[in-house]
Amino acid sequence: MNIRKLDLRLLQCLDALITERHVSRAAARVHLSQPAMSGALSRLRDAFGDPLLTRTKRALVPTLRGIELAQAARAVLQSVEAMSSGIRPFEPATSERTFRIAMTDYSEFVLLPPLVRRLRSEAPSINIAVAPLDRRTHADELLVNGEIDLAISNFPGVSSSLRTRELFRERFVCLASRDNTRVGKRLTLVKFTELSHAFISPHGGGFYGATDDALAAIDRARRIAVSVPHFLVAPFVVASSDLIMVVPERVARHCAATLPLRLLEPPVRIEGFVVSERWHERSDRDAGIKWLRGLMTGLVRARP
Repeated sequence: MNIRKLDLRLLQCLDALITERHVSRAAARVHLSQPAMSGALSRLRDAFGDPLLTRTKRALVPTLRGIELAQAARAVLQSVEAMSSGIRPFEPATSERTFRIAMTDYSEFVLLPPLVRRLRSEAPSINIAVAPLDRRTHADELLVNGEIDLAISNFPGVSSSLRTRELFRERFVCLASRDNTRVGKRLTLVKFTELSHAFISPHGGGFYGATDDALAAIDRARRIAVSVPHFLVAPFVVASSDLIMVVPERVARHCAATLPLRLLEPPVRIEGFVVSERWHERSDRDAGIKWLRGLMTGLVRARP
């Protein structure tokens, strides 16, 4: 490798190319023309003696060497940014930075609206790019590879290179249509197990969750009539049927305020969950990401 062929601009191009896996999108990311980015890719291939990206029928796929080099390039770029951060602090009011956040549909539902409101008033030129978190995408891998700046979810494990901070704890409640006369004034355990349920299965196709664990502990079970993978449609299904649904309280309260739904206490104790923000240790001194993490913490503290 001829190091004289490299400069910080080329390292930015390498980061963008491996992250976007698309020449035009990578060019837009670093404010270059498409031909200029194609030229940068040729220079990078020549400098490292590796194709870096190979074309398949559907997309450009990074080589293993390309991924390793992009991780090293990000570390260099972040170090340079950290060197200048002491001279020029992060100014959200004037920053045009794009932050990449991985979220589940639940954390999007709960946190994106207040986040966008704050950004529009305090940091109007900052952009947020949300990446989905499901069984096909893993937050830890995205963070380690530098593809995202922050992840927000319920994280079951820990990693030595990642930092995790709790944002809030969530509990479960029940939703039923206001027209569902079978429910009565409150949900008894008998009614809870007799009525059919709608169920949100984040991975899709599931028929078992924390509620079923709680029922199994007291030798009871329920019938799940409808299983859906997202929070968007399930409340509408319940509002127009005789099904009931166990759902996180923050979602339930919003749905009960906008749809003909009742919020009810479950007749059995259901284990809740913790929502946290997670970032890579290399971002500890990134003033922008530190500001974003603090903003997320402030948002949840401001909520009832």
